[in-house]
Amino acid sequence: MFDSQQNNDTTFDGSIQMETKYGNQIQNVEQRHGQIQHLENQIVQLHRIHGDFAELVGGHQNLIDNIETMIVKTEDHVVAGAINLVKTKESQSAIRRKRILCSLFFFIIIVLAIIIGVMIYFSGKPK
Repeated sequence: MFDSQQNNDTTFDGSIQMETKYGNQIQNVEQRHGQIQHLENQIVQLHRIHGDFAELVGGHQNLIDNIETMIVKTEDHVVAGAINLVKTKESQSAIRRKRILCSLFFFIIIVLAIIIGVMIYFSGKPK
């Protein structure tokens, strides 16, 4: 009788050990399932963030294109301005030369008029 009771105890202990083993496995599976669900939620949030970011970039694309166009136009205007500055400098030098020549011409005419006036004045006087 003692052997049968010991057999029953061993069977009972083995059964408890199996239940504990399976309980631990179930608990591990449940923990992993919770971790997987948490990871899935994080992936869904990441997908939403990615979608929001794509929407923001898409919404600002026209603004970015407009800025890029303005930069290209500005570059063209700067090049044209540099060319105009060179032309203006050349024109300014030419105008300065013309002013000097005109001033010299009028000075010569005035000097000639004075000389002619003095010659006429002295040629008309009797000696």
